[in-house]
Amino acid sequence: FCVEMAFATPCISQCSLLKESSLVSAPHALCCSSSILHSLRSRDETVKQLHLQETWKREHRILPKRMSGTGVAFCASSEIQEPDDNFRRVQIHYNRRDGKYGHWGLHIWGEVKVPTLWESPLPPAGSDDFGIYWEVTFKYPGILNFLVHKGDLKDCAGSTSGSNTSAIWMVSKYSHVFLEKPDPDSILKGSLRMAHAYWVKEDMLAWVCPTGDAVIYLHASKMAKLFLTERGIEGADVVIKLESVSHGLPAEVVEKFPHIKGYTPFKLPVGCNARELVKCQLALSSFDANGVFLDATGLQLPGVLDELFAYDGPLGVNFIKDGIMLHLWAPTAQSVYVFLYSSPSGGEPYEVLALNEINGIWSIHGPSDWKGKYYLYEITVFHPTTQKVERSLANDPYSLGLSANGERSLIVDLNDGALQPEAWTQLADEKPALKSFTDSAIYELHIRDFSISDDSVDPSLRGTYLAFAVKDSAGMRHLKEIADAGLTHVHLLPAFDFASVDERKERWKYVDCEKLAKFLPDSEEQQAAVVEIQNEDGYNWGYDPVNWGVPEGSYALEPDGSQRTLEFRTMVQDLNRIGLRVIMDVVYNHVFASGPEHKYSVLDKVVPGYYLRRNKDGDIENSTCMNNTASEHIMVDRMIVDNLRHWAVNYKVDGFRFDLMGHLMKRTMVRAKNVLQNLTIEKDGVDGSKIYLYGEGWDFGEVARNGRGINAAQCNLATTGIGSFNDRIRDSVLGGSPFGDPRQQGFVTGLYLQPNAFDQGDGNAMKRALAAMTDWIRLGLAGNLRNIVLTNFQGEEVKGIDVLTHDQMPVAYAANPEETVNYVSAHDNETLFDIIMLKTAREVSLEDRCRINHLATSIIALSQCTSREYHFFMLEMTCYAPNLLTEIPITQATGSIGWTSHMSLTIGALDYHQKRRMKTNGA
Repeated sequence: FCVEMAFATPCISQCSLLKESSLVSAPHALCCSSSILHSLRSRDETVKQLHLQETWKREHRILPKRMSGTGVAFCASSEIQEPDDNFRRVQIHYNRRDGKYGHWGLHIWGEVKVPTLWESPLPPAGSDDFGIYWEVTFKYPGILNFLVHKGDLKDCAGSTSGSNTSAIWMVSKYSHVFLEKPDPDSILKGSLRMAHAYWVKEDMLAWVCPTGDAVIYLHASKMAKLFLTERGIEGADVVIKLESVSHGLPAEVVEKFPHIKGYTPFKLPVGCNARELVKCQLALSSFDANGVFLDATGLQLPGVLDELFAYDGPLGVNFIKDGIMLHLWAPTAQSVYVFLYSSPSGGEPYEVLALNEINGIWSIHGPSDWKGKYYLYEITVFHPTTQKVERSLANDPYSLGLSANGERSLIVDLNDGALQPEAWTQLADEKPALKSFTDSAIYELHIRDFSISDDSVDPSLRGTYLAFAVKDSAGMRHLKEIADAGLTHVHLLPAFDFASVDERKERWKYVDCEKLAKFLPDSEEQQAAVVEIQNEDGYNWGYDPVNWGVPEGSYALEPDGSQRTLEFRTMVQDLNRIGLRVIMDVVYNHVFASGPEHKYSVLDKVVPGYYLRRNKDGDIENSTCMNNTASEHIMVDRMIVDNLRHWAVNYKVDGFRFDLMGHLMKRTMVRAKNVLQNLTIEKDGVDGSKIYLYGEGWDFGEVARNGRGINAAQCNLATTGIGSFNDRIRDSVLGGSPFGDPRQQGFVTGLYLQPNAFDQGDGNAMKRALAAMTDWIRLGLAGNLRNIVLTNFQGEEVKGIDVLTHDQMPVAYAANPEETVNYVSAHDNETLFDIIMLKTAREVSLEDRCRINHLATSIIALSQCTSREYHFFMLEMTCYAPNLLTEIPITQATGSIGWTSHMSLTIGALDYHQKRRMKTNGA
């Protein structure tokens, strides 16, 4: 009467639906979330905002109006219709042992009339003696997918085709659904799929036990044969009784895993072989003093893996005197083979070889003629998502080259002269001068956007790395001119291998631009046309990383082979030669896919359960939008730092902008900075002292308030020399925030002095808010330094750190000017001019709105950071045709309609003696 189901996991893929069953497993239950799908399209700040906003609402006790308190308010779904021959209605019942149903809703997608948004789940239709239930109508034949969640906290999930199924029952925390009403009290206790326990040290495990005198056993099965019965766990090869401990968890364990402070520690008896046990399916069971079975759970292993297998030797491909070495860190793997291929795709491997293991490192020595060959690893390993020993094919996590779409890794020697543009090894001597990071002026752009509509570039080069090698193009002449005016850096949106664009250009679809031009400016037809092909065109921002160490193939002329390496290097060299340093946008906080099957899953195939951060139930955290990485784990930290060094040394990148940097640990960022700063021209061909690190220091999700260790959030970065975006000056200059009503006004948009129709309080309230905002702006003008003293709007002398935001966080957080990145507009959210249009009063003229635009950017341009300046702000630029007479707005050229994607200008220490006119959209 039941079909086993997996709880929702963050693997982004097509749902795997078994047609022969009316109720099937949904291991990818989040894959069709409309908010997630949208994020894969433009991956702007939308998804980040949803998670931030939900977190903010919970912290401020702002609850959905239709559900309140700990009780439940019921309402009929607006999408429910009377079923007919083409529709089926199903009741989905849900039971919680604690009886607390407040804020639990149902996320639905598939063949439903109105799929829910993740942030607006379907409320219950009613309650009965079992719990609460929802009524959903969906098209038949078809598939209904469902997931019970409260904010980002997920519970039961699954799918049904509806044949002969009118009701489904689910019990919280159980990975089953039922076609007949179950008795929750008679369901087997515990869950092997859920991992509530942690193996934190070689001889210590931690768990929250049901009773203080419980007896705990560790169960291990090499072939994943464990199963639950009324008597406990059966099927084990080995059962070990754990020893009780009189004290709590050691301080070093709590420091590493602060979220399990208060868990009960248990000792592993002397003589147990932990190195072999971690290769098995593992579970704990508990019994009371009378031998009655109480509970069972799976295990999370990162703690013991770090202690036993942390490693600082070679990884990936290494060329040695007598051949080539491959190294792979995979301590939980039972076997590893390398599949060698002669071609980038298709066909069988010409050779399959076993790797040898020494303490978790699998390696093999091969001949020099492996160079230029493609390879994959076949890894046999227990995977917690499926509860099976899986055999998966995976890329090398340390891949240096790829075939198209990452189908296979490539054995490539990056020191090969054929992959180096002329004078590449001397590029360090040609780098533009940079006396101080606070002299930086950064221009943000997207590689494809830069040239895709530039008629002065050969059509075959448009949208590629080599467009930057066309020195007389309109785009390069434009960059050269503003570099001469004082621009110092170009910040490239993500340029390492990402998932969302097919690298085979011949498969791309395009909108009919002539047809679009015939629609009215306010028509919805343009966006509809873009949406129709959005998953099959050549455009994406790239915030869905797969292989961190390889340039993205869709920007290369040839995605197979090593051509992309030469072309990326050529781009860096040519930008340096016109006076611009190059910053990469790096996305280390998450990866695109997980699980043992998805073609874009890499890290989670190699060491399942290690690279991706998991919650207390063992599910992957998704607060970044999907598959959060865990830099608190030693080998994740190492991989990130190794990757940064790789881009700095092998591609001579001059700086790094970190997406959602706050989800990385401060330790990782500081270590990265130290490693990079110690690079020298003599030893590494790079002057690491000129490499700048900055990023988004937002503090939210499971890492908030140092929930997983001290993270790289704004409030933790003082004295590190690592920059973070200053949202305080953005919000005070413009008003509101990206998470509130867009009509909220600020300093330049008319708060109090020229209010719009939106209710922002009475005159006194607006006046006080405006006065407080001026303090925030004054601090931003002074580098947002925490120890600077100012007289606030109330006439009191205060330090910057004592001026507080609405949630009682310090407005000022920086110890040094280089730790603050001031801005009023970036690639996320509305353009500066658009947000001004939204916020200013209706009667404000277009001419005055343009002046407001200039006032906002002037505040950023003139902000002081002691004796130097570091500024980040955007001007929506126009792309000039070859004759410089026809102007084509970048926002029109990208095909990204609805979420503005545009090139942006960051102006810092501009040479104001050179008369330059910067023309902005709408100005």
